Amino acid sequence: MEVLAERRAAGTLFNLETINLGFIRPHSSQDWTLAYCQAELYAEYMLDQYGPDALAQMLTAYADNLTTPAALERSFHVPVADFEQGYQAFLQKTLADAAPSSAAAPALDFAALVKAQADKPHDADLAGRLALEYLRRKNLPQARELVAPLMKQNPKDQLAAYVMARLKLSIGENDEALALLRGALDREQPQDNLLGLLAGLELKAEKYDAAAELYELGAKREPHNLQWPQLLARVYLLSKNNAKLGPVLARLADADADDAPLRKKLAQLAWDRHDAEATAKWALQAIYIDVQDGDSHRLLALALTAKKDWSRAFEEYDAAVQLLPQDLQLRYTWAEAALAAGQPAQAKLVLDKLLVLEPQFPGAKELAARIAQAAHR
Repeated sequence: MEVLAERRAAGTLFNLETINLGFIRPHSSQDWTLAYCQAELYAEYMLDQYGPDALAQMLTAYADNLTTPAALERSFHVPVADFEQGYQAFLQKTLADAAPSSAAAPALDFAALVKAQADKPHDADLAGRLALEYLRRKNLPQARELVAPLMKQNPKDQLAAYVMARLKLSIGENDEALALLRGALDREQPQDNLLGLLAGLELKAEKYDAAAELYELGAKREPHNLQWPQLLARVYLLSKNNAKLGPVLARLADADADDAPLRKKLAQLAWDRHDAEATAKWALQAIYIDVQDGDSHRLLALALTAKKDWSRAFEEYDAAVQLLPQDLQLRYTWAEAALAAGQPAQAKLVLDKLLVLEPQFPGAKELAARIAQAAHR
């Protein structure tokens, strides 16, 4: 987002005609970063402006060998110039919604930062930034020399407080560091380093509510930075707050189309709260990514059983059993489902295979009796 803001201000963004050059002939790593960023935002703009099937329409047009201008005309009835104008407005809103760090002071390399601070020794911002660089280079005495006067002058200088807190942590003054961070935090305009460190310390102390509040603040300020919801998810996992974990994981899933374990966790959470529809949705998405994951097939089978979609449920049980042959409970559940579906022959077949593997499986004899009774009706 910082690259996007900088290049937009300089008037050097890509457009639909030039964006591919950022992938195939980038002049710098920044070009590559920008190309990926803008490509994603082009896709988000289409979905926002033209509906959930917008990308499918464009893919169909490309499959028919249309150029991008022709694809836009056919899919959305809009000329390239108007599309680009709307996209620019979308970018403006996106940057406006992003954290103020997108418009941060221009980056200086270390030598330039040393010179700039020497030229302006009373500039608190330059002193704090240079202290941070010394901290990163593990030159702790120099960092302390710069930051100590800043803290005396303004104890609520967030960058200075962050550097000083890191210095205190390095010598074991953990309580003092925590108090310093808490006192300096500006919840209206939090400094990212301070916010992240304070949240991490609260989490380490198992103060889950405090850590979650801080990570939520970061996520609200930087909606495009996935680090915050990832850390927030960790808090909810550790605190076993499944009610809040689900929405955070769903947001992360929307941002990563290839994460099967995340979707499997969402399916399990949905099943635990007896939501068969959501279980089926997330389990099916997980299977699309990893078709050989037995747990995803098991969860989908359970969801389809709850929905009484027997034919598809039995297909999923079959797949799950092949992938999880040692899961005997799964076979038992399949047999129960077949009986509930009014298919005692299918139920007997599944149960007989279970009994070969484990003749004393709990409840199997009683289930066999119920199957036999159903078969003779």
